[in-house]
Amino acid sequence: MDTWALLLNIAEIIGVCILPVFGWMAHIMINHGKKLVILEERVNDSVNRRITSLEDKVIDLEVKIESKIDQVEQKVDQVEKSVTDCKIYLNDRISETLNTLINKIDEKR
Repeated sequence: MDTWALLLNIAEIIGVCILPVFGWMAHIMINHGKKLVILEERVNDSVNRRITSLEDKVIDLEVKIESKIDQVEQKVDQVEKSVTDCKIYLNDRISETLNTLINKIDEKR
């Protein structure tokens, strides 16, 4: 019987001292879990906002780059047209000069 009484006393001590400590620890762990969930949501929102901001900046850069490419293509087209016009003009001038020279040579003969 003394063994059973001793076991009963140990069980009462565990029930009075240790169970409230475990209950308190469980309560603290649950509260920390809730706080972690809230913190995770805040971090996710912040990350999503930053990613959205970066995406907007990238889209703006793409639009600007495409605009610059279009401007460069237009300039290249203008330069090509100018070069073609210059070639035509030079060919005409050379042709006129050659014709004039040929005419002068023919006149001297």
